Amino acid sequence: GTILFACYWAWKFANTRSLYDGMSSAFMLGFSQLAKYTSIVLLPLLLLALVLHDLPAQISAYKEKGYAAIARYLGQLILYTAAGGIAIFLLINVGFLFNRPLVALHKYDFESGFFTSIQNIKIFQNFHVPVPYPYLQGLDRVMFKERINAGNGANYLLGHLSAKQGFPGYYFIA
Repeated sequence: GTILFACYWAWKFANTRSLYDGMSSAFMLGFSQLAKYTSIVLLPLLLLALVLHDLPAQISAYKEKGYAAIARYLGQLILYTAAGGIAIFLLINVGFLFNRPLVALHKYDFESGFFTSIQNIKIFQNFHVPVPYPYLQGLDRVMFKERINAGNGANYLLGHLSAKQGFPGYYFIA
């Protein structure tokens, strides 16, 4: 549900550019991060969707005003991204009760190859992560379990548990 609402508010913001719709979009993106780690893919996808939504208008503006129109648009895009990013980071921190934000990357104990490889890059080792420690640790854990295909516990449907096979038509019924 939070992913659906985040997409809805992003669509609304793309069409209205109102402060209310922009902040609603950012907050729903933040809520989606709290609800489901996989919603992290929404951050680049919705930014790309916004750029693609604006592309015809930006091409037209470029033809009329040249590079000044593109520079103005890029400035607005940076402003939207920064304001949204601050709101998202704030909401994630509130959701995790400000549990150790700004911990240096080298102090994490990662399991996934992705985060371990980033951690091993010298210039990132002293980077202080703006999200709470358990948020990034949880994201790492989900990526690690997904990579090794572990952690798929029992499925529950209509009062029954199924340890390995799952249920035929599970998603249709659920």
